[in-house]
Amino acid sequence: MTMTDKDLSNFFRLKVEDPMTKGDIGYAGDVNTLMPLIYHLCYSIQAKVMVEIGTADGSTAFPMLKAAEENDGLLYSVDPTICDGPESMAMRLVKAFDLEKYWRFNNMKSDEFFKNFDKKIDFALIDGDHSFPQVAKDVRNCCQRLNPKGLIFVTDFSPCRKSTIEYINETGDIQCADGIYKGLNLVINEFPELSNITLFDRVNASVIIGRSFQQLS
Repeated sequence: MTMTDKDLSNFFRLKVEDPMTKGDIGYAGDVNTLMPLIYHLCYSIQAKVMVEIGTADGSTAFPMLKAAEENDGLLYSVDPTICDGPESMAMRLVKAFDLEKYWRFNNMKSDEFFKNFDKKIDFALIDGDHSFPQVAKDVRNCCQRLNPKGLIFVTDFSPCRKSTIEYINETGDIQCADGIYKGLNLVINEFPELSNITLFDRVNASVIIGRSFQQLS
């Protein structure tokens, strides 16, 4: 089956309807307020080359894949923690909605992915490793490859910019709760031709980077 407008609307509304299960909807809940925006941004700029850093269950991949289908584009998703198998919700739903031909999944870290990726990016979504050194590298890699009308969407950081809470991730690295904010600040001044705006929802904050709205800054 193909993903219809109704399927996409149900996904945005967190409505359970075959082939989406309660488990799928539960995982999508943390980004559901962003999913319509991600879709409309990708669709409106007619993005053909899209990059997603951090796939997890596929909550952000599906809006981008629907836009890829409509724009005749490709989504390159990167995530080292999920694999191409039936146990992956993202893989199951991509197959169920017949979106495989619009998707190139890369089961690797983003540093490895960018070593061999030489395409210009129309739209990038960054929601991977939240440590500020890695965020800085991901943002820099996307900025260096960004098309003149392209956009970069960086999400899932704390609206409280003064947060300095540190924690240990599963690999033993020290991370900060405001690592995304720090990583963005570290890089954004390297690209004076780019502008950015910050969006806030009830839980998280996001930043959109691009040239398209610079005249409004």
